[in-house]
Amino acid sequence: MFDRFKDGAGEMMNFAHEEARRLGHDYIGTEHLLLGLVRESSGLGAASLRALGVELDAIPPMVEALADHGTEDVTMGQLPFTVAAKGALERSLQEAADLGHTSIGTEHLLLGMIGQEQGIAAQVLRDLDVKLSEAQRAVLEVLRSGSVPGERSGGSHGPFTTAEDPNPTPRQRLDRMERLVYKLAEEIESLRSQLP
Repeated sequence: MFDRFKDGAGEMMNFAHEEARRLGHDYIGTEHLLLGLVRESSGLGAASLRALGVELDAIPPMVEALADHGTEDVTMGQLPFTVAAKGALERSLQEAADLGHTSIGTEHLLLGMIGQEQGIAAQVLRDLDVKLSEAQRAVLEVLRSGSVPGERSGGSHGPFTTAEDPNPTPRQRLDRMERLVYKLAEEIESLRSQLP
């Protein structure tokens, strides 16, 4: 599954691991995934939360208030996922498949966390009045726009480059192309529905 993660999602997972250690936890739960999403704030998951009016800075203190305080003795190496975190990861895979995406991004991980109702991440997001259906719409809107904050599509930089990075990596180009293809597929479907 992890080989299907986009760059931002992979970075988010690394941040989740760091957050678990910082909090003295010997596991990775949905709360750590959410903190990882906040730290990887340039992805579509964070953009979707911002589109819903969520202040990302409000999330860490809420997570820390709900999460058990761990010990200082956390072993080195990979940390296991909780049942809720595994469920969120599995759901993110399904969310990606439902959207016709072949790779998993932070937007899919966000939907997976919200859909895993017994996790701390879902509780924090509920406390922020984020509902799964609204998050799904926000993700679709962000995907439809074909960009994330700080990105420019089209113009003198072309649809697959940004003002910040005129020479994107192949993965960045693929991610941007995937968003554009998704947008085109939605437009085609909309036109089909208008045919007699």
